[in-house]
Amino acid sequence: QTTLGGLAPRPPPIKFWCGLCSGAIVAGSFNPIDRALYLSVKNERPFLNLANFRTPYQGFINSLLYRAVSGGIYFPLEDVFYTTLQRETKKRRARLEARRRAMPAKRGSTETNAAVPAAGSGAFTQTDLNAMVAGIAAGTVSATLLNPIQAVRYHCWGRDDRTVLVAAREMFASGRIRPFTKGVVATVLRDSLFGGYFTFARKRLSAEAAQRRSSASSSASSSDLASAAPPERSEFAATVLAGMMAAALSAPMNFVRNMQFSSSPSEPGPSIPRVFRNLYARTAAVRRSKGTRASVQYAFARMNIGWGTMRVGLGMAVGALLYEALNASAHSYLEAKTSVPQLKGLPVKTTTTTTTTT
Repeated sequence: QTTLGGLAPRPPPIKFWCGLCSGAIVAGSFNPIDRALYLSVKNERPFLNLANFRTPYQGFINSLLYRAVSGGIYFPLEDVFYTTLQRETKKRRARLEARRRAMPAKRGSTETNAAVPAAGSGAFTQTDLNAMVAGIAAGTVSATLLNPIQAVRYHCWGRDDRTVLVAAREMFASGRIRPFTKGVVATVLRDSLFGGYFTFARKRLSAEAAQRRSSASSSASSSDLASAAPPERSEFAATVLAGMMAAALSAPMNFVRNMQFSSSPSEPGPSIPRVFRNLYARTAAVRRSKGTRASVQYAFARMNIGWGTMRVGLGMAVGALLYEALNASAHSYLEAKTSVPQLKGLPVKTTTTTTTTT
């Protein structure tokens, strides 16, 4: 059993504390960009417009809460789901192998062992399926639990003089529970699409990078190995690329969610088909007036494909890197705590153990 960083699984509370810390750091670093992206979509203006960066930490407390809890949920859930699925896959393969060996060989038959495609071999393997299912499950659970916080967060960004508590009270007074559930379907669809592809692509790209490093190390000289990129850099690049691809795939549902969150709390948000119809109508109008290229640029800008995908890729990569580093630190700390210190001046009882190294 291994976790994101190849370590033995940590107890779930440790995982979630590591996720909370990494999420808090990412929230503080990327909040100005998140707010600017939201305002650029809502007000239909370029991302780099200076108006998007005024009061960059407006609603930061709520953003900090959301990002910290989101990081505390997603990566540990992905870790737990993936580890569990991999463990069950290994058990199932062991049972099938034991059953195959227990079956008497038929006369004249020739046994052939079906080769299991290795990770990074190009074929879609059971490991890839486990990664995709783990990402979908983690995204669905986190989206369902965190949608109310996200709704308050976006409502707080609507006005510069609105605090988190004031925004929550306004939402409750205008629609009771309904404003807090607004956009939940779009959020679940977005996060399940994102999580499934992100986890699959990240683990596939990491496996392919590891396979290339292994092939290169068997034929390269020592000087070539010294000049090669370290594994951590390859892992980070793979995570950035996976995050960008997953963000582009889930961008349409992210646009729907933004439009639903930007509506008044006292009114039901626009439906998913209505949002897409409006986007299509405006894109068609741009195409008639300015051409096909301008219409594609308009649609991409509305869905934040570009700046938004870059931000998501970097944010997920930084979050994963911090989570793995904190998880590794927790691993080392727990190992140190479980080791028995030798007290000075007391007799030490020694035991001899024999280990076999293969």
